[in-house]
Amino acid sequence: MATTEELDLKRIKKDWLEASEAALDPIRRLPLEEAGCFYIGAAGDPVTPDPESVDFSSLVRHVGSIKGAVPKLIQ
Repeated sequence: MATTEELDLKRIKKDWLEASEAALDPIRRLPLEEAGCFYIGAAGDPVTPDPESVDFSSLVRHVGSIKGAVPKLIQ
């Protein structure tokens, strides 16, 4: 990576750890038995699930598989 400014490794590490924690927080709230699921919303697009949302139960769960593919829903 080319840069003209000096890298602040402590700041970069702090930012990375904060971003990692923020990304993992929503995952920790999901049901354990759905670990690894890909959630698809009513419009057929991937969504970030919120287990506290009234729409959570209506999301389509796509469980990955070896040599699987991401589904494309056509309406």
